[in-house]
Amino acid sequence: MSISPDPRILAIRLSEEDHTRIRSSLDAALSPDSYRIHDVSDREHARDLLASAAWDVALLGIDSAAAGPSGEMDLAVQLQAIGSETTLLLMTRSPTVTLLTSAMRLGITDCITEKTSAEELASAILRAVQRTKAARALHQQRIDKDSAHDLYQKKVDVLQSQLTNLQEAVIAALLTAQEARERGARIHCLRVRAYAAHLAEVSGYPKSLRPHLERAALLHDIGKIALPDTVLMRPGILMPDALEDLKPHAVLGEQILDGIEFLRPAALIVRHHHERFDGSGYPDSLTSESIPLGARLFSIVDALDAITNDQNYRAAQSFQDAVEEIARWSGRQFDPYLVAQFRQIPPEEWKEIRERIEADANPMSNELSPQDSPSSLP
Repeated sequence: MSISPDPRILAIRLSEEDHTRIRSSLDAALSPDSYRIHDVSDREHARDLLASAAWDVALLGIDSAAAGPSGEMDLAVQLQAIGSETTLLLMTRSPTVTLLTSAMRLGITDCITEKTSAEELASAILRAVQRTKAARALHQQRIDKDSAHDLYQKKVDVLQSQLTNLQEAVIAALLTAQEARERGARIHCLRVRAYAAHLAEVSGYPKSLRPHLERAALLHDIGKIALPDTVLMRPGILMPDALEDLKPHAVLGEQILDGIEFLRPAALIVRHHHERFDGSGYPDSLTSESIPLGARLFSIVDALDAITNDQNYRAAQSFQDAVEEIARWSGRQFDPYLVAQFRQIPPEEWKEIRERIEADANPMSNELSPQDSPSSLP
């Protein structure tokens, strides 16, 4: 029988006669110098040896009269636990049904008795060596597989981090471009993103869609960078014809984001953030639930920020005034259900969000601070 060289055999509590018999059988099957067998008679020493070294086979000599729960079968259980990949064989002169049943429950398939021939004994030991080596090979395969999976996961994590950094850089660059065209746009975008995230949480907006909603909030007016200076930088209160000239920014914003794969899901919200619930909005005059949910939600917080900040046509109002004005337009400009959710939020919470965003943001910089970074998106 062919096996890998130098099998290591631990002989535990074997009688001198059994030990001699085993060596004779192995010498007949193998070259005498091709295996190593170590004798031990003490329980504790046997456990220590099995735990500290790699043995191919452990041969346990059992007196069937002592094979009860506290006898040698108890030791067999302990040895199985310590050397889980070492195959255990039993040697007993008088096997009983109880002993054999207990051995089978432990997964011990070979029990060597005084009737076992020398050839059968050698074959049983060599089969045990092969089982042990197969078990070790399987265990190593699992380790290698786990290591490969860990390495793969680390590479995925690195790539994901790089992708996130790239996405943040793209968003920061777009906000920088917008701020360059329209001073104050950046802090407005940061506020409405925070407002949108809060209303999304309260109203039960799907968690999987919240990153797209927040990106749309950050970039809802990005289409303005494509408008002529004569439109975007027109001084004073905008007259109706001037407002008409601003309307293309919604479609232009969609077109810009649609060309960037990770921002594509936000593009539809950007296109429709000026639609009105009654159909009087733009660019497509959509009504009620035909308006994307994200756009319906965002239009509320966009109005909230507009009302609570100075405009060229009126001074900033309080958050309480903003809540009341938005409520008055429920069913006309805004989704009634979302307005009802919006009104559950105390005005003081909106004020606290505003103060936090403005404290975190650096108005003198066109870059996103760590707190502003899209990496904080859920």
